[in-house]
Amino acid sequence: MKYTPTALAFASAFITFGSLAGGANAAVLRTVNSFDAPGSSGSFAFGTIFTVGTSDLLITGLGAYDFGSDGFTTEGGIKVGIYAEATNTLVASTNVLSSDPLIDSYRYSTATINLSANTQYRLVAVSGSDNYIQGAGTWNYNSSELTVNGFSWVFTTELTPSTSGNESDYGMGNFQFSAVPEPSSAIIIGIGSLGMLARRRRTK
Repeated sequence: MKYTPTALAFASAFITFGSLAGGANAAVLRTVNSFDAPGSSGSFAFGTIFTVGTSDLLITGLGAYDFGSDGFTTEGGIKVGIYAEATNTLVASTNVLSSDPLIDSYRYSTATINLSANTQYRLVAVSGSDNYIQGAGTWNYNSSELTVNGFSWVFTTELTPSTSGNESDYGMGNFQFSAVPEPSSAIIIGIGSLGMLARRRRTK
């Protein structure tokens, strides 16, 4: 059976919509378990080192902790970026703003970043003049698609992976993500979508 350009375009849009529809329920690196001693003793670049699992990850949002859920005091928003750990190369960065959507104490700026499987990265967020969670042991980490390896901090107002300490996690940064399907899975999804279109055409 031949498919018209319109049908193929619809199938492509269907697949794309299916990928984007899960954005509202995207997985996150960390969720806050308790608000342990939020405060500030200056501006720090807080890092979270992690390794991607056996499947690539599609980062869909870079996030920053918003104490009080009332917006940021730091001019220009909170700087957030992801570095490739082996080379200290900045993969992507953004400024998370007070106007960005708030989900579970974190605001997220939309992003589209592909992280490679079995590769180590470092998420960095700069606290600026905003509060961060000063206590430890207050997060639940996503362990199904990645592994958290350690933490870092350095006293600075700039986005940098450099470290002066690593004793705990301060929870300033976060990200939303979904696993990237294997090529074979993507093909199966595409074939299934075309099959649905074919059945619709036969019933008309």
